[in-house]
Amino acid sequence: MEIHDSSNISLTVSSGCYFAASKRSKLVIKKNVIIAPNVLINTENHGLKDRRIYNGKIIIINSNVWIGANSLILSGAEIGENCTIAGGSVVLRGAYRGNTLLAGNPAVIKKEIV
Repeated sequence: MEIHDSSNISLTVSSGCYFAASKRSKLVIKKNVIIAPNVLINTENHGLKDRRIYNGKIIIINSNVWIGANSLILSGAEIGENCTIAGGSVVLRGAYRGNTLLAGNPAVIKKEIV
């Protein structure tokens, strides 16, 4: 797990959060990130056919992101700067551009944040 820019960092993590990363994967959290209660961030995954094979991927949470309560951020997701993730959302693998509101299961862009 990497937390960036330690000289000017603000990271708020609420109660009940769970972060999972292993040596096969990586979790990167940049500055000014707010994580509401009961958020799960998991870089690990396993094969559908052979569940003994793990295939973790990096998760990158860029600066100024707010992750709403009860959200899931799953292996291979990259969340752009200034994003807000609505409570209860499930963010799957893929790159999500910055300055957007993500919501739903699976999370999709609901609106631009200007």
